[in-house]
Amino acid sequence: MIRINSIRLICLFLSLNSNCQNFRSEKELDNLFTSHFSANTPGCSALVSQNGKIIYEKAFGSANLELKVPAKPQTIFSLASITKQFTAISILQLVSQGKIALSDNVQKHIPDFPANNILIENLLSHTSGLKDYLQVDTGQKFGERLDYKPVELINVFRNLPLEYEPGTKYAYCNSDYILLGYIIEQVSGKTYQEYLKENIFDPLGMTDTYYDSDETIIQNRASGYFKDGKIYKKAEFWSATIGYSAGGLLSSTIDLQKW
Repeated sequence: MIRINSIRLICLFLSLNSNCQNFRSEKELDNLFTSHFSANTPGCSALVSQNGKIIYEKAFGSANLELKVPAKPQTIFSLASITKQFTAISILQLVSQGKIALSDNVQKHIPDFPANNILIENLLSHTSGLKDYLQVDTGQKFGERLDYKPVELINVFRNLPLEYEPGTKYAYCNSDYILLGYIIEQVSGKTYQEYLKENIFDPLGMTDTYYDSDETIIQNRASGYFKDGKIYKKAEFWSATIGYSAGGLLSSTIDLQKW
């Protein structure tokens, strides 16, 4: 896998909880979003709720520029690193069930992992010292276009020297959450996507949330773009397997309001 440093802009969504004191009028919010999004730009979906009641729900811009498909509240967007919230809660569910502990060494659940001083709580809090796998240059040309199993993603960084002693520093690291996803699989006996569906998505009625797949037809999925100067271009292809438990989920603002 090559160092992943290309620009990849996915259409954005916004899900807000408001206490009403700071809530702008519907017209003000409409003006805010229409000033940034149009039929000729990648779009967004916006939702505001108060005490569980939706008080603003609209979409702006385009879900697909080539086919001129407008964005709508039901549009499905890449969650990117918001995926980490779901991974963290899954770990805490397993903690509450007594199946793992925050003080567990990673080696307890991944015996062949070389670093013997990283705890689960270090992974959750980005204090592990691991090298971010998205910043590792392996010399693999177009490696981002290949499919990876979780263990193959771990192999990208597992033998690299730690950047600092675990627990002594904070540094945002996607590798931490790749390991957490794999630990969820090892402890639960289910795949990451199976665990989330059974323990989070189904109980909450999140029917528009998915584990990303390049093959699965997902209705209302937005296309991805990046901006080159003043021109929008289609996002470069990355295998959906790369995000995994650090960035591999898709959802809508409606489902995030349930979450």
